[in-house]
Parts: sequence; structure tokens; C-alpha cells
Amino acid sequence: MIASIIAAYAVGLAYPVAAQGAAASATPQVSTDTTTYDLKRKYKVNESDRYESIIEITGQYSAIVRSTALMTVKKIYSNGDADIETKPEKATAVVMGQAGPVQLPKPFVSRFNAYGLEIKSSRGIAGIPNFMRFAALSGRDALKIGEEVAVEDKSDEGNVTGKFKLTQVVDGVANVRGDLLVSTKAQANPYTLQIESYITVADGKAKVTAGIVSGFVADPGTPKVDQIKFTVTRIK
Repeated sequence: MIASIIAAYAVGLAYPVAAQGAAASATPQVSTDTTTYDLKRKYKVNESDRYESIIEITGQYSAIVRSTALMTVKKIYSNGDADIETKPEKATAVVMGQAGPVQLPKPFVSRFNAYGLEIKSSRGIAGIPNFMRFAALSGRDALKIGEEVAVEDKSDEGNVTGKFKLTQVVDGVANVRGDLLVSTKAQANPYTLQIESYITVADGKAKVTAGIVSGFVADPGTPKVDQIKFTVTRIK
């Protein structure tokens, strides 16, 4: 059951954030840069990008899901939001050590805000692993190196609070790290979400974003999940 939910959603995990290399690999350096960086995504209609996502679940239940999807900007709103079509291309899964088929969902359109939060989708938000909705958040407002920015988002599906920090900007690519606490209607206790992204300052496009989820509870009665790791890489 966990695999079917995670796998079906993995193909839509390519959020419009940005990154480079494996997240969690960079070591922040002391900087005298006092520039304020706005890491909003600068959407362009009909612009397409292809992403690969990898989700790894460990615990009593284990699974690895790999998928690719093509994402195309269909509409831009005056407030900076955008409608983005996700067209799943392929997916594979290994569940409890056994390879199994993954049924690809049909193409769907989601609305994202300027900071990468999926706020509405034609396939519906309810029932999706909630942490995926927040996986692409790059913070709020403009950031300065070394400064932390508080984040709070409330919706019918769940609330998220936490902070983001811009650690460095090298060759036009920003390293942003986030620590979030996510609460949902589906589970009694909130879970934690740690994110690290490398964001292209010029356009806010995703290169690599990685995250670790702890304390996530899937469906009642299913085997315990200790941790979920995910990585999203722009491959085109």
C-alpha cells in the first residue's frame, strides 16, 4: 500500500526549485557577501524541464522508487504562481528487495507558488504523502547569506513551520538548507523534514534537491517506516 502511494506520486516530484550535485555535500564557507537573493522561480510559458526523482524508504518496510517526468509551464498568474503540467515518462520500483511494476499516472496539472509549494492539482492533493508538497520550498522572501528565514504554511491538508537558511552562493548557484516540522490530519504527531537545495539564482530552476523525512506514518496497520530519503535532479 505504501509503495503504491509513494510510487504513483514520485513521478510528479519534480518541483521548480534548483540545485547542483548531491545535496548535503557542500560545506558552507564564511562569506562577506551582503547581497539579498530572491530565489523565486521565474516561470516562462511553454518552458519544459525533465526531472528524475528517487525515493528510498527504510524500516520494517523498504522500497526504492525511481522515476522521470517532463514538466511544462502552461500558465503564469499575476501573483507569480504557475500551472505546470507533469507528464510521467517512466518509473521503476524495488519493494522489499523485489522489483515490481509501477503504473504511471496520467498527465496532470498542478499549481505551484513562486517558492515551489504545490498548492492545487488536477489529480488532487488529498491522500498524497504530505511531505512531497513541501519538498521544494526554497524559503520565503529574499535571503542573505547566513540569515535564517521563518516559514509557515497552513492548508486543509497540513501545516508546516520551520526555517530556511542560505549558506552560500557560488558561481550563481545558491545553497539553501531547511528544517521543517509538518503536521497532518493523517497522523497524530508531526514529522520532520530536512531539505538541502542548490538553486540557480538567475531563474530559480531546479538542479538537485534532497530531503530526509523522519517520523512519517503511512497507512494505519502498515509496517513501520523509519526514514524516507528523496532526491530530485533536473536532467535536461
